[in-house]
Amino acid sequence: MIELLPSREILFKVGQWSVHWYGALYVVAFGLGLWLLPRLQEYRGLKLRVGQWLEVVTWAAAGVLIGGRLGYVLLYGWEYWREQPAQIFNLGQGGMSSHGGFIGVGIALWVAARLQKINYWQLLDIFVVPAALGLSLGRIGNVINRELFVTPLIQSLVVGKDLVIAGACWWYLRGTKESPGKTTALFLVMYGVLRFMMEYIREQDWPMVWGLTRGQWYTLPIIVAGAGLWWYFKQTYEPTTTKK
Repeated sequence: MIELLPSREILFKVGQWSVHWYGALYVVAFGLGLWLLPRLQEYRGLKLRVGQWLEVVTWAAAGVLIGGRLGYVLLYGWEYWREQPAQIFNLGQGGMSSHGGFIGVGIALWVAARLQKINYWQLLDIFVVPAALGLSLGRIGNVINRELFVTPLIQSLVVGKDLVIAGACWWYLRGTKESPGKTTALFLVMYGVLRFMMEYIREQDWPMVWGLTRGQWYTLPIIVAGAGLWWYFKQTYEPTTTKK
């Protein structure tokens, strides 16, 4: 028997098997990536077939799930999970970290780039567009589950910021065909700065540390990494010339 919307968190149930909104939105995000990536690859001179992109997205999905979960376990609840190790991969009870997901995807796409024999930064540059859209879908899951953000205005801002990032990265990607890596840097800086600001208006489950939330501390390395990559690739592709 199929039950549609048996609770706020669950999209539908078939017997004892439940499909949560988060799971459904993850599937939509990965499907969106598989549709967009072949259309964006021309901006970085890639020519992968749909089957090859399916392999790349599969690696990315594994990176998101493993990295996101381990990030949450290590960054936000190690004391509990140390006592309950069997629950670490019980995704049904929730708990994912975008910071851990970034690391997981970064490693997974490095492996995928090696397997497909393509440039890692070219791959990342086009991947950040569907990644930002996927983050927006994840925030929609937060809204559905009434997590983190308490008013409709704040919810709209949080969902909208990732759409803004996706649009900015797409616009920059189209105009910088000869500068692989800078679109990735732009994504990291924009995500880091906006995430840092949003921490001030989201509900917090953990106490502040030296005036900042845990999320803000974990976001600072993203901002630094993005700024560092921007400077590096600017020096690489736009060398300074000395006038005589």
